[in-house]
Amino acid sequence: MIDNQGVQWFFFRLDEGDNPPVYMYTEAREDRFDKICDSYTDFITGIAKADSTILHRLFG
Repeated sequence: MIDNQGVQWFFFRLDEGDNPPVYMYTEAREDRFDKICDSYTDFITGIAKADSTILHRLFG
């Protein structure tokens, strides 16, 4: 048996400028897409900061 839980993905629309907002889809909220960042730059910066924090906690 194969099971898949917690599907989520992020996307941006090409028609929303050079630095578009980023949206998220998740199974928990199947009926809508939530805007999670006002810009792609903010989204990438947030991921980099989160990764840095996690690596620092793991490896000091």
